[in-house]
Amino acid sequence: MRLVATSGDQMLSFPIRQGSTLIGRHPSCHVCIPAKGLSRRHCQCFVDGPTVILRDLGSSNGTFVNNQRVERTELHDGDVISMGGFQLRFDAEGMGSPPGSYSQTVEPTQGVVVAPEPQEPPADDQPREVVVEGGPPPDEPFPGPQAEPAGPQPEEGVPPPTDFPESPEGDETPVDNAFVPAPYSPGGQSFGLAQQPQLVVRDGRWFLRDPRTGREVEIAPSGGAAAAAPPVETRRPNVRLLVAVVAGAAILVFAFAFFGLRGPGRPTNGGQRFPTAEYNRIVDAAVASIRKADEEQEPEKRKALLADALTKLELANSKRTDLSAARLLAQYIRLRIDAGGDLEKFNWREARNYLESITNSFSVSDETIAFVKEAIRQIDYEQTCIGRAEEAIAKLADGDSVEILMEIQNALARLPEDCWARTRYEPKRLELRGRVAQFYLARARQAMDQRRWADAIKQFDEAIPHVDDRAPIQAQKAICQRNIRDAQLLDDAKQDLRQDNFDAARRALQRIAADGPYGADAKSLLARIDTLVAQRAQQALHKRVEDLYQAGAGDEAAKLIKQHGLQDLAFIPQRVAQIQQLVAAGQKAEKAKNFEEALKVYQQAVEVETNAKNAYRRRAEGLLDDLKARFPQIAADFANEGYRRIDTDAVQVRKLFTRSLRFDPEQPRARSGLEQLQRSAAFVYNQAQQFLKAKDFAKARDAFRRALDRANPGSELYNRIKQAIEQLPD
Repeated sequence: MRLVATSGDQMLSFPIRQGSTLIGRHPSCHVCIPAKGLSRRHCQCFVDGPTVILRDLGSSNGTFVNNQRVERTELHDGDVISMGGFQLRFDAEGMGSPPGSYSQTVEPTQGVVVAPEPQEPPADDQPREVVVEGGPPPDEPFPGPQAEPAGPQPEEGVPPPTDFPESPEGDETPVDNAFVPAPYSPGGQSFGLAQQPQLVVRDGRWFLRDPRTGREVEIAPSGGAAAAAPPVETRRPNVRLLVAVVAGAAILVFAFAFFGLRGPGRPTNGGQRFPTAEYNRIVDAAVASIRKADEEQEPEKRKALLADALTKLELANSKRTDLSAARLLAQYIRLRIDAGGDLEKFNWREARNYLESITNSFSVSDETIAFVKEAIRQIDYEQTCIGRAEEAIAKLADGDSVEILMEIQNALARLPEDCWARTRYEPKRLELRGRVAQFYLARARQAMDQRRWADAIKQFDEAIPHVDDRAPIQAQKAICQRNIRDAQLLDDAKQDLRQDNFDAARRALQRIAADGPYGADAKSLLARIDTLVAQRAQQALHKRVEDLYQAGAGDEAAKLIKQHGLQDLAFIPQRVAQIQQLVAAGQKAEKAKNFEEALKVYQQAVEVETNAKNAYRRRAEGLLDDLKARFPQIAADFANEGYRRIDTDAVQVRKLFTRSLRFDPEQPRARSGLEQLQRSAAFVYNQAQQFLKAKDFAKARDAFRRALDRANPGSELYNRIKQAIEQLPD
């Protein structure tokens, strides 16, 4: 396993080993990247077998995995870790370093090795290469090759010393005069590598390297060919390193003699150390209680079993505070107890963190690990299902068209039946199903109001799959089918009347249902037939009356109807009076700035007369259109009125802003005003919290109420304020 990064044309590799690996800019870190964007101890990789856990150590700039900020996560092959402007790719299949060592290396094809700690010597059949960081400034001669140094040689398998061998005699001149390394800058860094020339020894030849570009030139003593460079294994030992090793060995021998030869000791508290096996036995017993609680259906028994498990875990933790399994599992149980069986209140993320920490703990029994992994899988399963449901519901942000509602409903219906998310979102699914049904039913009712019976039947058919009780809809469909027949009969009768075929018209009209929408028309036509048979001369009178009504002369038409007793046209004065009454009421409401009522009344006036060419209907439509055209100005007036009263009556101001958005949803001042009220509510809420901390409950209650008046009803802040008011002492 390793972390891989690129710098220019170089590829840097940081192998990681089993256990903990610290990453940061401090030299004590196993992987040191001395850059200002990293914290001294930035993050930690913990390797447990094939599992690698990355944990942020409270860094200032944070740790990101695949562009997502993380506190703790499991790494997978190919994950990209970003920190302080650098990116490291996790390679699970890469070549690792020897056990117990850390290294920073590049790919062998690049020929660069960065070694803050000693490396294992390369195999004899591999090319050897050493990169020396540091060295003299460019205006001083670089050390050249020299003969193999005298003295003891490193033993086989012991890493070579990290200091550079003695400087060879002679001056060195770069072969390529066009290559000039960058000037040495003590503070300059490039991905953890100093911006200074590097001397590379490879295959008995000497090269000078620019660390920024990786470019190399061969160097040789002036006046002669390049001398053979000493093998890496034969470099002169680091005397200081040898002295430190000897001193450390002496300390270890002394410690062994002192502690190992004085006989078995006892704990400093005078008691025997609690056995790990007994500790695990208690934890396993707690796990058994948790499993029983998961199978228990009665809430009280389940709660008692969880309490029993918590007691056992607290006992185990008191016996061995150096082990963390009991403590972490107890925290997980407390989360479940606090939720009280309501998974809406259960902190899924925190619970998973506790469970994952247990899998990374030491001395944990197989039974506990198995339970923890099952719990993690269950949490992930539930979270996945919840995520699918939330992803579907989030589509409501794109609108609430029937297509979107049906898509969301189907997605919720596909949730597995064994997951809690299915139960949680079932009410939402039923709600969406009902909304879809209401959508089609509303279209059907609108079509019926407009006497579009075929369209109404089509909409009823669309609604049937989304309701449980289909009988009322079937009854409405039957009515529509009857009305289609009546409409056809009425049309046939009218056609017969136009041809003066009164007997055929009478037979058709008598078949029309009297209680249907065409019953009045049929009755009127029958009366007309009787009148026509008796008085053909009244045809012209009828036409004149109808023309007057359509032209808007309703008063004159009413006089003719009353004068000649034209009962079949008696509806005309009624419609005229109804339309005029509604128009007057709308104008009165509009004058009183009750625009919602005016809009409603004008719409009713339009619906009284179905003939779109009728003058009364056109007048009502004109008033309605004029009112709609004034919506932006009405919204602006309400918004301005709200701003004028924003400091006096928060409740009334919110109503004004809300009314403004009702007429113009994009009204900027109204939106800004509502946001200002919300911010004011948050400010007053914080003041109330301060009063609450000072135990000035009267001021706190007053502040909470003022904040409640300003908060958006139904918002999270509004609910928190209500809860705070309810929790205030009397």
